[in-house]
Amino acid sequence: MKTEDDPLYAKTLGSGIDVLLALADGPIGLRELAARLELSRSKAYRLTHTLAHHGLVSREPGGPATSGTRTCRWTARSRR
Repeated sequence: MKTEDDPLYAKTLGSGIDVLLALADGPIGLRELAARLELSRSKAYRLTHTLAHHGLVSREPGGPATSGTRTCRWTARSRR
C-alpha cells in the first residue's frame, strides 16, 4: 500500500524518519537535504530543528546537519 493511500500513515513522522535515514549517510546541508527528500527548505528546517530538540540531530547555524548524540547512542546499543 502506498503511504498516500494509508489513512493511518503519519506523514510528518515519516518525513522525520526520512531525515534520520538521510543523515545516516553522513553530514548534509539543509538545501541538499530538502532537495534529496523533495521537501521545502522551511519544512526541512522545521524537521531538523525538532529532531535536534530531541537530540536526534545536531546542527550548527549555517552548518550541515548530522546525527545527534541520541541517534549515535541508539546505534551503539543496537550493535551490542
